[in-house]
Amino acid sequence: MKLSQSLLIIFTLCVGLNSVFADEIQLSGGTTVEVPLADLLAPYHGYDNTNNVEVVLYGTLPNTCYRIDNTRIEKVSGTNSFRIRQFAVKKTDGVCGEENTMPEHLKMAAPFTSVVSIGSLAPGDYSFNYNDGTSHVAQKSVNVKEAHKTTVDDYPYAAVSNVSTTDVIAKMDKIAVTLSGVFTSSCAYLDADSVAVDKQKDVYVVLPVVKIKHGVLCAQSLTPFLQQIDMESPKSSGHYLVHVRSMNGKSVNRVVEALE
Repeated sequence: MKLSQSLLIIFTLCVGLNSVFADEIQLSGGTTVEVPLADLLAPYHGYDNTNNVEVVLYGTLPNTCYRIDNTRIEKVSGTNSFRIRQFAVKKTDGVCGEENTMPEHLKMAAPFTSVVSIGSLAPGDYSFNYNDGTSHVAQKSVNVKEAHKTTVDDYPYAAVSNVSTTDVIAKMDKIAVTLSGVFTSSCAYLDADSVAVDKQKDVYVVLPVVKIKHGVLCAQSLTPFLQQIDMESPKSSGHYLVHVRSMNGKSVNRVVEALE
């Protein structure tokens, strides 16, 4: 064996050992735990068998010694049911070793939101079960219809990249939302009449349908947009999902909590 080959093998082994050691350091001083969810949110209507079905998980980590980790999706064999389990890594070393004596600024709860991609599903009703921290298993349902077109969506939605709104409102207040993104044509635009809102219990499905100017010369260019909309008040306390459809079958999601 040539000297250069020997050095290469030794270097590779050293890198591999360092990687393993680094993983051990990262994993030591912490443990993986399942955390309950305050809510699982998804529109009941609106998905078809060409869409990527998404559900939004909302919860609160006990303190800053926790960080969100993997989400496990378990299909219940022979049924249209899924079990959704959210995990977090809890640090157990340093100041996190004794939670009772932690500084006050580290004891603050940390809200989290996770968007979970289920993938495309055959037409039918589906249930998603999750741990809400009580003795029973909570459940939300989603209906998937059969697509009547070969396109991903029925309408040309704007390329929305961000949804801005307040995180907490009073239950009788309207939800003010600002959509932002880009148009790819100088003839494209949005206005208040082209943005439809379908309230489905605890989900506001926002459909930003692009309009096109006629009788003018259009240019292919990236043009940023902002569109503000006011949605009806929740009227009941709880968690609400603002689910905005976007171009190419995507969606942008925000969770709002309505208080008494």
